[in-house]
Amino acid sequence: AVLIPLVALIVREAPGSRSAPQGGAHARSAAGFLRERNFWAITVCFGLGFAVMLSLGNAYPAYGTETRGITGQHVSLLLGASAIVGIAANLGFGWLADRFARVPLIWAALLPLALCAGALALTPPVGWLLPLALAIGIAQGLTALWTASIGDRFEPAVFGSVMGAMGFCMLPLTMSGIQLPIVVFARSGRFEQAFAVFAGLTVVA
Repeated sequence: AVLIPLVALIVREAPGSRSAPQGGAHARSAAGFLRERNFWAITVCFGLGFAVMLSLGNAYPAYGTETRGITGQHVSLLLGASAIVGIAANLGFGWLADRFARVPLIWAALLPLALCAGALALTPPVGWLLPLALAIGIAQGLTALWTASIGDRFEPAVFGSVMGAMGFCMLPLTMSGIQLPIVVFARSGRFEQAFAVFAGLTVVA
């Protein structure tokens, strides 16, 4: 409810968005976007970023309570703060995406994610867990940048098809990422090795 006035203030429909190509344009594009390099480049870039972002958020409760000695209530506060920042980050990056070049913004969203994963791999003091959770929240702006990047490279008539296909192709990355900390913890009783892998994956993204 607090964010509704902010959304109403900054969110605007793009000029000409209601005049999307139809008919033949849709048919030509629908048959070919899976063969385009841009489709797979965007899928891998954002798929790796989403995998790390979702997996860190999923691992935070067990990491905090099992290896750092913090309470479940403390963990819930960390995740809540991350979610609030994430909403603001999506609005903010979406607003910036309408005004600035896309690639620097993608780097700006991925950088805090890489720093967060790298810091967690080094077992930071417990006091760092809140700012690191906020960094994960900033990275949630990747969602707005993902949709904007699809709009840059694919015509409106196939936007939904491209987004749906990309989401499906990202599933192996996101599901593997969520499982990795669980497997590492089961074998070693720690999470740091998984976090180091996540830092590397963010660099690749």
